[in-house]
Parts: sequence; structure tokens; C-alpha cells
Amino acid sequence: MNLLKYVGIPLLLGALAYVQNNRLTVSRYVWSSPKLPSSFDGYRILQLSDLHQKTFGRGNKRLLMRVEKERPDLIVITGDVLFGYTPDIDKAIESVAGLSELAPTYFVSGNHEFKQDEKMREELYRRLEGEGIHIHNNRCVRLHRDGGELVLLGVDDPTCFAWRERRERFFRLLSNLVEGLGAEELKILLSHRPERFAVYEACGIDLTFSGHVHGGQIRLPFLKGLYSPEQGLFPKYQKGIYHSGTSSLVVSAGLGRSIIPLRINNYPDIVVVEFKKEIQTTRASMRT
Repeated sequence: MNLLKYVGIPLLLGALAYVQNNRLTVSRYVWSSPKLPSSFDGYRILQLSDLHQKTFGRGNKRLLMRVEKERPDLIVITGDVLFGYTPDIDKAIESVAGLSELAPTYFVSGNHEFKQDEKMREELYRRLEGEGIHIHNNRCVRLHRDGGELVLLGVDDPTCFAWRERRERFFRLLSNLVEGLGAEELKILLSHRPERFAVYEACGIDLTFSGHVHGGQIRLPFLKGLYSPEQGLFPKYQKGIYHSGTSSLVVSAGLGRSIIPLRINNYPDIVVVEFKKEIQTTRASMRT
């Protein structure tokens, strides 16, 4: 009995913790807009976020196989490939290497990239580009498919600005980025922060991909995510798809750890959003 207590129980808890932090799940959402070109019907965007240098299996094989299985048309990485407290560029690159061979891949920075000095960030960006990943900070491109097009935008994390100036300068940054785009154009945004949803809506963004919150890191039954640094206890935007007016926000629960090393009731999360020209509701979702 003592052996079970002092050996068996710790082993069981360790096994449960390992599964909680390493079992890959996929959150799937279906989204539509009157602006969606017919040629983008069925288009699939796969999102990865908050890897924090984490890999899944030797050579990250489990993650790459799962991504390939989803057959994405586009892969987006919404920040924090580095773990800012113990940054290791080699590990960060290992966590995303091979993705661009599966689909065009775009990256925007998170706050953990901005924990580092400019030299390290530039080295990280150079290495990501060497892997065929597009650095999409403060950029705008048009994606084309069979005669139709949509606009893909990306912004830096607000921590690129001094604290007192963040709100105003971030709004100005995004406003400048969308300036000159037509109201009829479908605008997809990559931005690390979900708590800025009101800014995205005010700037006319149709669909934003974000992360940062880690699903609350610890997810309690019925109460869901526990905490986010900016949103506090039981954050409003923690995981899933949210809607306000004609704007939608997708929040990934992420794949890696935070300063708290354990994910509890919160498996690593791959997000897949499929575009549909016509669906009964934009709020349809399914997790597997």
C-alpha cells in the first residue's frame, strides 16, 4: 500500500501531466462572409500559436503529420515561437521547420519575441525566412485563388511600443495598414492579442487570428479558462471563435507552455478555419 502511495500515485500524476501537455487536438471552425469570393469556398487556414519552442516527437514529426493531415491551403503562426524566459532560437526553429513545405506559411510576432533585444529578433526572423516562412509584421498581401482575392494583414505585438503609448500607437499602426483598402475587400488579420478585438472591428477587419491567452492555461470545468495577464480572471477571449457586428475573432489556446509549465484540462491546440460561401451560421464549431 505504501509503495502504491509513494510511487504509483506520483507516476500516475506524471503520466497525466505529460498527456495534458503533449496530446495534440484540433479545433475546427466554419466561417463565412458576404465578401468571401466564390473561389475561396472551402479554403482552409490552419493556425499555430504560442509554441514557445515546444516540439512534438523527434524532429517535431507528430505536429507535422497532424498539420499535413488537415490539408491546409495556408498556415499562420500568431506569435511566441520563442519562450522569452529561456530563449533558444534553434529550438524555436525546430518547432516550425517543415511547415512551409506543407502550405504557404506566415508569421507575426508575439510578446515573447519582444522580450528579446533587436539583434535576437532579427536573427530569429532571418532563420524563419530561411525555413520559407514569411515574416508578416506590419505587412499586407493579397492572396489569389482562381480569379478571386482576399487581403492578409499582419501586425507586430503591442509590446513593440512603450507602455504609455501602446493603445494609441497600436490603433494608429493598424489604421495605417488598412488605409486605402476597399470596404468590399475581405480582410484577414494576424495579431497575437485577442483583447484588442474592438480595435480590429473598428479598423474594418473581417476575421482576426490571435493567441496569447493559452486558453487560460488552466481550464476549469464549467468555468473554462482561468486567467490571462491582460484580461484577468476568467478572460472574455480565451479560446474559440467570437463575433461582434461583422467582425470575427479566432483565439487559439496555443501549443506550448507559459511561465507555468503545466497545461491543465487544456490540450495543445491546432486551429483550422474553413471558409464557406454560404452556411446557416458563422458560429459553427467542432473540436476533435
